[in-house]
Amino acid sequence: MTWTLLHLRSRRVPLALVVALGSGAAVWTLWLVFSDERNASPLVVVMTVTLMVAVLAPTLAGPDESLDRTASMRWPRRRARHLLAGLAVVLLALLATRHTGARFGSAALVTATLTLGGLVAYSLVGPARRGPLG
Repeated sequence: MTWTLLHLRSRRVPLALVVALGSGAAVWTLWLVFSDERNASPLVVVMTVTLMVAVLAPTLAGPDESLDRTASMRWPRRRARHLLAGLAVVLLALLATRHTGARFGSAALVTATLTLGGLVAYSLVGPARRGPLG
């Protein structure tokens, strides 16, 4: 197995992807069935993005923080790529609905996704994680 596959398996990314995309599909289906409007409201878009990001966020941290800290590899670049890939999954999944009966693509979508992605990234490297001396 390659390093990438081992990393994805250890972080439980396949399960998180299935759950995130499944929850997004469930909200999309509910909007399609129960709403008279084609465009989803900003509240529903933000709720869907929050749900998907909440499912994908735990995959960014390993089970043992001290093991990550003592590893011979540099993690910030890998975590940044992991974070950007997760944000791309959320954006692409919701932008794919633009050509369907229930549209989730709007300015609120991009804003909410980038904001939540930034908050997730900050929670990984923010002051609480760095310690008192940085």
